[in-house]
Amino acid sequence: MRMINWNRSLHNAVVPQTSVCAPAGEINLAVLGKIFATDVDFTKQYYNHLRRPALGIAALLLVTLSACLPVPTREPTQAIPVPYRITQDENPYAPDIEDTGRQIAAVTVASVIVSEKYEFTPPRAAIVITGHMPSVCNELRIEISPPDDQFRVFIEAYSLIDPDIQCDDVFQQFEAEILLGTYSTGRFTIWVNDALAGDFVSY
Repeated sequence: MRMINWNRSLHNAVVPQTSVCAPAGEINLAVLGKIFATDVDFTKQYYNHLRRPALGIAALLLVTLSACLPVPTREPTQAIPVPYRITQDENPYAPDIEDTGRQIAAVTVASVIVSEKYEFTPPRAAIVITGHMPSVCNELRIEISPPDDQFRVFIEAYSLIDPDIQCDDVFQQFEAEILLGTYSTGRFTIWVNDALAGDFVSY
């Protein structure tokens, strides 16, 4: 008995120039019928092998349909911009290497004002923090963190004191103004000691 390679037979079948696939991915049944009429020997052998003509037609339809179905394309995903600080202005209240050995003490923040300074190019956001510290011996520290992925700038205000110094418990008032530097494009919120203080827009 001669073995038939059906994949090769399907490939070598004489197909008219008209496409089997109709517009919108539909199968052209008229052209499909011509395939059987063109290669009679292939059709007879194909039917005799499967013994059941309905199964032969279904198999050929599946092969033809697989060629007609459109290949799904994957839509490109847009990258989410990551905010960042471009430049940092001088901060006279930034933590210092000499702070080692000092005790951290709290401060009372009375008010926070966020503004934009247009006399700079590009414009810069500025913050003014007012409040008081527990004694005249406390030194103010303001630490400004880079923005996180949610465009939040966290600022921590606290004070330091030397534990070996005796100091009267007299409140020390303070008012600190700091430029925040330049940032990537976006709207940023400012948080001082975990409290929302305001926002600014960077262009």
